[in-house]
Amino acid sequence: MFRKPFWLMWSILFSAVILASCANSAHVSANIPTPTLLPQKPIMVATPTIQPTETAVIPTPTQEPWCLLILGDSSLWNAVDIYPPIIERDLGGNVVVEDYSLGGLAMYEVLQVLKTGESDRTELLGLPNAISEAEMVVMFIGNPAGSINPENSFNMNGCLFDLASPENCDPSSLERYTTDLKWIWGEIFRLRNGKPTILRTMDLYPPLINDYIEKALLLACTTCLEN
Repeated sequence: MFRKPFWLMWSILFSAVILASCANSAHVSANIPTPTLLPQKPIMVATPTIQPTETAVIPTPTQEPWCLLILGDSSLWNAVDIYPPIIERDLGGNVVVEDYSLGGLAMYEVLQVLKTGESDRTELLGLPNAISEAEMVVMFIGNPAGSINPENSFNMNGCLFDLASPENCDPSSLERYTTDLKWIWGEIFRLRNGKPTILRTMDLYPPLINDYIEKALLLACTTCLEN
């Protein structure tokens, strides 16, 4: 008769004990060991000292001036103003001009000073040495005096001065002039002794076209000039 209440009381008591144990265990902190960090001395790493170095300066070579020789009659009087700016623009540097443009300069006068070193015109005495230094030569000798065959004399004065028909424009009359002109070019190369040389020349032109037309000389003088 009393077993059932007794068993019930015992169950309740046992449950209470278990609940109390669980309640107490919930308040217990877990003790987890952690590693202790000890302070360490800093490690000193030596680095090499870099010494500043001077920048090497390579000097730029100075541009030597170009030597320009102008040789001819009054036809080249303006060349001294025309050619230097063109050379300086294209090649850089400065231009030193040796001006041998002399009024009425004749072929025989150039031949004389180059062959003998002497001249009746004192302005020409320095020509051989000037040529030897000239890297550029501009030449036009329009006066063929001394280089004309007397038996077949070239004569186009009518087209140049008289406004008349030219007397003799046969190309064969200029053979000696052509030979002498080639000799002068050759002498320039010889005096330059193999050094690079720029040669320039010009053609003959008269600013008389309107006069030729007026005098009915255009055909004759054009043919003569083309020869």
